[in-house]
Amino acid sequence: MKMRDLIALWVVAFLPTGTVLPGCASNRVNLIDRETVSIERVHSKKVYFSRVDVYKEDDKLAIGGTVKSRFYIPPDSGQVDMAVINPEGEILEKVSTSHTPSVFPKRGGGRSLGVRFDVLLAIIPPEGSKVRLAYHKASRSDSKTFDCGNNLATVNTEGTSPLK
Repeated sequence: MKMRDLIALWVVAFLPTGTVLPGCASNRVNLIDRETVSIERVHSKKVYFSRVDVYKEDDKLAIGGTVKSRFYIPPDSGQVDMAVINPEGEILEKVSTSHTPSVFPKRGGGRSLGVRFDVLLAIIPPEGSKVRLAYHKASRSDSKTFDCGNNLATVNTEGTSPLK
């Protein structure tokens, strides 16, 4: 087979793949990079949030990240409380998601890699909104997302009263 034939075969075989695959890509928009929303983390003595992302996926809001221990042991079972708050300070959506750590892989130095959390909400917040995250130890729910009745992300920064 000549080189010209090999090139023609390659073009015929792989060119359609390159034109079809981009049509299958998801319609995700990173709202943090676009500065449409900001992230606010409520301080916890035992854990912190890492690699938090907020995306617009079609007509839904995807929030995800990792809960990591501040110490060299994995965090206990608990829940991540989330509140989506508009620029006027009103709560648009509040939700909790529970997790139970499994066997944690560790990197050099023994630090835990953390536990991933992800939720999908049926809202798109207006520009200037924030997503507030809080963590607390709590009982597990059989549901992926739920309202725990004590969502710490809805408490104002002084820690005294719920937001509006």
